[in-house]
Amino acid sequence: MGGSVSSGENNEELVDNLVHANYITNPEIEKVFRAVDRGHFFPDDIEVLDLPYQDVAWRAGRIHISAPCIYSEVIYIIEVKLMLHVGMDYLRGMCGVKRIDRVRNDEVRRR
Repeated sequence: MGGSVSSGENNEELVDNLVHANYITNPEIEKVFRAVDRGHFFPDDIEVLDLPYQDVAWRAGRIHISAPCIYSEVIYIIEVKLMLHVGMDYLRGMCGVKRIDRVRNDEVRRR
């Protein structure tokens, strides 16, 4: 997988390409991708120096690094799911608070 985005010569160019291809659309996710240089996760002795900045998966023995476009999609999905989940929990919590207030008010009225 991967190869959807043209390669960059460094992390900035890789992220620019991911943004241009609409793999990264959220500015906060873009900041994270820019702050964490993909090259730091590759061994120093790799033969192709720009390999970390290509939109390809990489494997050496038991070590595997997915393509950047895959990470961007996964982060987006997690972000959306978490936001929906947190939002629903907030709404459920507020509904619960309103129910408790109503029960308390009903009890006060009865007394």
